[in-house]
Amino acid sequence: MEVSEILTTLERLRVAAALGQHTLVSELQERLADSVRHISSLGQAAVSAGHGRWQAVLDAAGGLDAVQPGVARFASLLHAEALLELGRTEGCLDAARELLGKDPDDHAARVLAGRALFRLRRLDQAEPELRRAVQGAPQNAEAHFGLGLVLMAKGELPQALALLRQAQRLNPVDEGPYRAMARLFRMTGQVVEGADRIGGLLRGQLVSGPGLLLDLAELELLAGRPERLPAMLHTLEEHGALEPLHLLELARLWCELDDSQAVQRLADRAQGLEHRLAAGVHTELRALLAELVGDGETARQLHGQACTQLPGHWLPHTRAALLYLYRPDERSIRAAGAHLAQAVKLAPRTPDVRLLVAILQVARGDYSVRPSLAMVAQHPGMRPSLRRLAESTLATVDAREQGEA
Repeated sequence: MEVSEILTTLERLRVAAALGQHTLVSELQERLADSVRHISSLGQAAVSAGHGRWQAVLDAAGGLDAVQPGVARFASLLHAEALLELGRTEGCLDAARELLGKDPDDHAARVLAGRALFRLRRLDQAEPELRRAVQGAPQNAEAHFGLGLVLMAKGELPQALALLRQAQRLNPVDEGPYRAMARLFRMTGQVVEGADRIGGLLRGQLVSGPGLLLDLAELELLAGRPERLPAMLHTLEEHGALEPLHLLELARLWCELDDSQAVQRLADRAQGLEHRLAAGVHTELRALLAELVGDGETARQLHGQACTQLPGHWLPHTRAALLYLYRPDERSIRAAGAHLAQAVKLAPRTPDVRLLVAILQVARGDYSVRPSLAMVAQHPGMRPSLRRLAESTLATVDAREQGEA
C-alpha cells in the first residue's frame, strides 16, 4: 500500500468509526492489516514518498488514537513506523513498547521494537525481541530480516544467512534482505559469487530497487571487473527513486574511478532534496569532492561536520580517520583514533573499518599487527583504493623493521 493510500484509508477509518459504520471499519482494518503484517512495505513506500509524506502519515495516524481499539492499534503501529522512518528512533521504541504493554502477543509491535533497538545499536536487547517475534509469527518476513541483521552485526554469519534467505522466501519483492545478503557476500569475501547472484536477481526482474543495483556495482568492482562500472553508475544516476544515502554510495563508487565531475553532480542533486539526511549527505559529498581535488584540509573539516549530521553512519568517520592518518603528528593520530572508535561501534565487521584500525596501530608504532594487516589487505571485500593503502603501509612496516634490524 502506497503512503497516499494509507492516508486515504486512515481518513476513511476516522469517518466510518465516528458514524458507527462497523462493516466498513472492518473492511478498512483488513486493508491496513496487510500492510501491518508486511510492515517492510511501508518502508518501501517511504523510499518513494520521501520524508514529507511520512510526516503526513505520522500526523494522520496520531489523530486516530481516540477511536475504537481495533482502529487505534493500526493507527498506533503506523505512528510508530513513521517515527522510525523519520529518524525518531527512541519515540518509535516507546510507541512499540506501549503497544506491547497492552498486548504482549502483538508481533508487529515487537518487530518494530526490535528494529528500533537495532538502529540504536542495542543488539543484546534487539535479539531477544526479534527472536520472540520470529517464534510467535513465523510468517513475518520483517521479523526474520531484522533478526538476520542483528546476527550479522554480531558476527553470527551462518545463522544470519539462514534468516535472510527465509525473509526472501516470505517476501521475495522486498530488496532489504537481498541488500543484506550482498553485504554478507562482501564481508565473507565471496564477491564473485555475490555479483553473479545479485546480477541474476536483477536480470530476472524479481527486485529492481536502486539499492540492489548499487550493491551489484560494488561487487563487480571488488570482483575485479571495474570496466562494467561506468555504464552501471550512469544508469543509476538516472534512477527516479534515489534517496540521499544512495547518492552517497554512488559517490563512493565514482571516487574509485577518480571522477570528480560525477561526485559534483551528486552533490548538486543532494542539495535540492527534501529529506532529513540530505544536509549530512550533501556535506559528505562535498568532503569526498575535496579529497578528489587534493584539498585535504577542507575534506577533514567537512567529514567532521558530516559525522555530526549523520550520527548513525560510519563512512564520514572512516574518511576523516583516513585523512588524519596521512599526517604523522600525535594530535592527528589521536583524532584518527577517536573517529575509528565511533566507526567500530557502528560497523565493527566492515572490511574498511578493520583495515583502518590496523593501520592506526601501525601509526602508533605497534608493528605486531602486521599479520592481521596483511590478512585484511588480501580480503576480497576490500576496495582497490584501500588495498593500495594497505600495501603501502605493509611496505613501510617492512622497511622500518629492516632498518631496526
